Parts: sequence; C-alpha cells; structure tokens
Amino acid sequence: MFAVFRTLRDDTTGAALVEAALLAPLLIVIGFATMDYATFVYQRHVMLTGVRDAARYLARTDCSGSGEATMILNAKNLAVTGQISGGTSRVQAWTIANVQVSGTSSNPCVAMAAYTTLRNGIPSLVTVQSTFSYTGLGFVTSLGLPIPAQISVQHTERVIGQ
Repeated sequence: MFAVFRTLRDDTTGAALVEAALLAPLLIVIGFATMDYATFVYQRHVMLTGVRDAARYLARTDCSGSGEATMILNAKNLAVTGQISGGTSRVQAWTIANVQVSGTSSNPCVAMAAYTTLRNGIPSLVTVQSTFSYTGLGFVTSLGLPIPAQISVQHTERVIGQ
C-alpha cells in the first residue's frame, strides 16, 4: 500500500502542467495591468507633448494681429489635435475644454506680446495646463481596483516673441 503512495510521490509527469495552471491566471492579470499602466503613461506623455507645443506656440506669437481669443483657440487646438486648425484628438475624449491658458498678467495676451523686454525685472511667461479624466483600458477597473483618476500636465514658457 505504501508502495502506491511512494510511486505517486516520485512521479513528476504532469508537474509542469500543474505549475502552469496555477501561475497562468496570475501572469495574465499582471500582463493586462501592465498594459493598462502603459496606456496611462503613454496618454500622459502625449498630453504633455501637446501642452508643451501649445505653450511654445504662444510664447512665439504676437496677439496683436489676430487677437487673444483666436491665438488661445489655436493653441488649444494645437495641444489637443496637433494642428492649429483642429482635427482628431491625440487622446480619445480629450477636448479643448480640458486645456487652460494663462500668462503673467490677468490678460494672457499681454504676456504674449511681441516685445520681449522684461517688465519690472520679471520675464513674461505663458502657462498651458490640462487635466483629463483617465478611463483606462477597463481591465483594472473590471477587477474593482482603483486607477489614477486624473492626468494633470503643465508647461510654462518664457515669451520670446517672433
């Protein structure tokens, strides 16, 4: 009788299959969670690139020709779509309403004036920032785990004019 137990104990056929069956669900969860996190990092990078492009655009723009509202709309379009004229969003569901523009004065266009001299020893600055609700791929939330709810990016440029 003990010989049967000894035979089963020493038998290693199928051990790899049992180990794989135990580890496969864990590895699948880790893989999908990694893809969800990578998507978060990628979307943040794309948003940061867009906000940086918009701040650089405004730092080199003279608002006196076309007006503050047009230049700010162009910058927001550039941030979200990569084009001044608008188009498809770089990040799904990210809109120009998520982008805010500010300058060193109450009127952002004053900070973006064509002159590049220092006012009272302080350089003119323009800041573009955005906050966006990240929804993810859905895998992490389907497990009931929390995901980062907001992606916040900001970029400030010194105004250098045209």
